Amino acid sequence: MYKSTIIVLACFVFTYTFLGSSFAYTHSRQVDAALSLMLNADYEAAVDECSRLTDTKNNNIKAEALLVKGTCLIKMDKYTQARDVLKEALPYAQGDLSIELYMGIADTYFMQQEYDNAISVYKQLLTKKANESYLAMLYYKLGKAYQKKSKWVEADDYFDQLKSKFPESFEAKLIDKSSTGGSFFTIQVGCFIDKANAKELYDDLKKKGYEVYISDFQSQGQKLYRVRVGEFVSRIAAEYTEGKLRNQEDLPTHIFP
Repeated sequence: MYKSTIIVLACFVFTYTFLGSSFAYTHSRQVDAALSLMLNADYEAAVDECSRLTDTKNNNIKAEALLVKGTCLIKMDKYTQARDVLKEALPYAQGDLSIELYMGIADTYFMQQEYDNAISVYKQLLTKKANESYLAMLYYKLGKAYQKKSKWVEADDYFDQLKSKFPESFEAKLIDKSSTGGSFFTIQVGCFIDKANAKELYDDLKKKGYEVYISDFQSQGQKLYRVRVGEFVSRIAAEYTEGKLRNQEDLPTHIFP
């Protein structure tokens, strides 16, 4: 029963977003109640339970409770607060638990679209001694972070390393070459010289629920900022969203590639 709980939890946390801790370490039984609450999506109650556990003098339990608390806060979209909690736990953690905490910190940056900060932490973790399950996850997350920055060469390099070094891993099976590099479909809705104008359009579309991002490039010595929406496996899916952007938002659109 205990081992099955660990397996279910690992699947749950990894799939609530493509990011998140895998909880690969063996946790203490004292945090079972908090984990159970988290699995039942009762995040506020789980946070309260974790706060109670942090009064312990046992550093390992304190670190584990803070990790669960931070994970719940991520699920509640409280990324900055989650990062503070995870950082608070670092002095009390060792080994795999420490890696879990750093992974969570990097994930909060990713979720806030601070991809450079996320990449920096993920790369730091690559230098630490970690088992294969963590390394496979790091290669995957680095690839996804570079995709978000439209850095296709770097993204494919990490994905290729993942498939080469850990071909049987869960993360390797998640990779779909049709959605990497320049071979997925995305919709461009603006191109600006002024980054502030690109950010204004980005913010407007983000508030309306679109998956929007900004990528920059050089053209004749001038830095330009492209505002793009979505990463679609099929052109049909991209065309549906393009219609909404053109007809409802009155934006000029173009599907790439």
